[in-house]
Amino acid sequence: MTRPTPLPAARRWRNAPPTRESDPTQPRWLALFLGILAIAAAPLLVYVLTQSQHVDARYRIQRLREAQDRLIQGERRLRVEAARLGTPSRVEKEARDRLGLVRPPAGHQVVVLPAPGRGGLMARAPDPAHGKARR
Repeated sequence: MTRPTPLPAARRWRNAPPTRESDPTQPRWLALFLGILAIAAAPLLVYVLTQSQHVDARYRIQRLREAQDRLIQGERRLRVEAARLGTPSRVEKEARDRLGLVRPPAGHQVVVLPAPGRGGLMARAPDPAHGKARR
């Protein structure tokens, strides 16, 4: 018995890998499944987004209320300080100490009265004989 002569390497048979035939209905089922899934998930997605916006809005409202409270407290503090600094004794003390002003003698004071008919202010010098403003 004679042996067959081996074929050269270029002529050897190569088996092709097995291929699977595609099912023409498979892409339709996948598309239908994904479409139903998207339709079912859409309301859930809308709900989650609206809840997220609602929570974000509540946090912003809380931060704004805290800022408002801080501003109200600051305003109260400034009103108390303005009332304290605006007292006549405090103004006179500051004028004397920081500005070096002195109270004028009784005869040298100028009284400012409203101007008649115009609602403005008008300065009148005091009457030296009586110490009161002349009319």
